[in-house]
Amino acid sequence: MVIVESLMVMLNTTNKVVKSFRMMRDRFQQEDVLELSLRLLAARNTDNRTYSLPVSSDVADHGFPDLFITYTCNPNWDEIKKALLPGDKPEDRPDIVARVFKLKLDALLDDLMKYHHFGKAKAVTYNVEFQKRGLPHVHILLWLENSAQFRNPATIDKYISAEIPDPNLDYIGYDAVTAYMVHGPCGFANPNAPCMEKGIASLLLPGGRTTHSRFKIPLTLDEWSTCEIKRGTHLAILIQQTSLIIWDEAPMIHRNCFEALDRSLRDIMSVIGRNREHRPFGGITMVFGGDFRQILPVVPGGAYLIQEMP
Repeated sequence: MVIVESLMVMLNTTNKVVKSFRMMRDRFQQEDVLELSLRLLAARNTDNRTYSLPVSSDVADHGFPDLFITYTCNPNWDEIKKALLPGDKPEDRPDIVARVFKLKLDALLDDLMKYHHFGKAKAVTYNVEFQKRGLPHVHILLWLENSAQFRNPATIDKYISAEIPDPNLDYIGYDAVTAYMVHGPCGFANPNAPCMEKGIASLLLPGGRTTHSRFKIPLTLDEWSTCEIKRGTHLAILIQQTSLIIWDEAPMIHRNCFEALDRSLRDIMSVIGRNREHRPFGGITMVFGGDFRQILPVVPGGAYLIQEMP
């Protein structure tokens, strides 16, 4: 029995096929799922580009791309709103958000490759990423057949503009730009603006700074790192006069950043009191803000049956 259990643990940890079947089994046990199928590829196509992102040599074959396009999911799309149940929010249904985004992305790629919106295209590659709130966005590189003809001021001005469209000539573009692409007002003029609840507010509020800029946290960190703050400097004196530090979006930061700041504050605050070097963050009150539900636990070799940690 011990040997069998050891083999099961080993297979669950290392064998991808076993992992796939285990995931299917767990899904059936957790929910009453009827329409669910598992597809295993016995042999893949010899062309690795079908399953892998292009490498630098693949991209270099086409030269420099002509267009870099970013396309972001909008949670206010009608297709998303109509699919939500009463009381649901888009972040509650990432499956709906992802499916609608995939449909719109496919339509966009058809416009680029089949219908030649920017002219006949010879190659395209893209990478989909997910934001902290679960909204997907895609970065697209597009190569055109006639690059030389596209790269002139008149053509570029036709497709790329930093102006707000004329509402009388392009009311659809005007509504889209004014609703989703114009920032502000915020700050004292509009304290309820969405950016006042995000990390970008640190650059907009009076005296607001990012933590790496304010405390000179190194970009490359390890478990012994400290901030680049020396005793006797203006920044050190300012910190010694500080009683409260508010750190927004704290769950997004690596623990080494907190530990580096903790060591530095203990050292700086010990100048005004020897007992300060034994207090967390030198005795300064720290307020950490952010949505800790965004950080999912990672259990090496864990299964879906694991619901909570002891």
